[in-house]
Amino acid sequence: MIICPLSLDECNKRIILRPKTAFLMTPSKTKRNDALKRVISRISSELKRQGFNSLDGCSLVELGGTVCKICSTIQGCAIGIGFYHPDIPVDAVSNIFWEMGMLQGWGRPALLVANKKENLPSDFTGESCIFYEDDNRYISKFRDLVTGFKGRENYYVDILAGQAIRTADYEKAIKYYQEAYLISGNRQILNKMRKLKEDLEARRVPIKLRTRLINAINSFQKYARYKEGTKR
Repeated sequence: MIICPLSLDECNKRIILRPKTAFLMTPSKTKRNDALKRVISRISSELKRQGFNSLDGCSLVELGGTVCKICSTIQGCAIGIGFYHPDIPVDAVSNIFWEMGMLQGWGRPALLVANKKENLPSDFTGESCIFYEDDNRYISKFRDLVTGFKGRENYYVDILAGQAIRTADYEKAIKYYQEAYLISGNRQILNKMRKLKEDLEARRVPIKLRTRLINAINSFQKYARYKEGTKR
């Protein structure tokens, strides 16, 4: 369940799943200097080489999007990548960090690509932050991080979801299947969720719990049938 930051009630929006898609948290195009434009372009190109689509968040605003539109879109993406430069106006920086906070709150990977380490809060100086340089070495680190992230699909499905099922922690298993599907778009994961649903129907699981778990699987599979991936 996701609590809407506007109404403080449960979110009831249809979440369009965008597997293998990175949500780019950027300032509007008019607020980007030349250095930031080059970095965004290089990161987008590397994502494409890694098999990921890029969805630029500023395009939602330019189309008349709202907080609700951005929030619901982020929920359907596999990973978020924020960009920072000291020249970005403070209102745009606030939006970028707010969106990164939402992703982190949902347990999704959120990387920050920035240039001046001394200007950033300490929360962004670890492995989740990449500092770009003139010699472009940052692309190698970014490539390694994305490669490692892609590898989490098998870890989620084969290790964590399997362990959760063996201990009858079905909600956890469903969550790991969902996250793995967003990483790869592998429809075999949907088959595993379908098999889990069949097992739940056959096992002696309390009816209220069984109904809730099956509804969660049905809802995710329904969203997965909508158009997958957004290219720009």
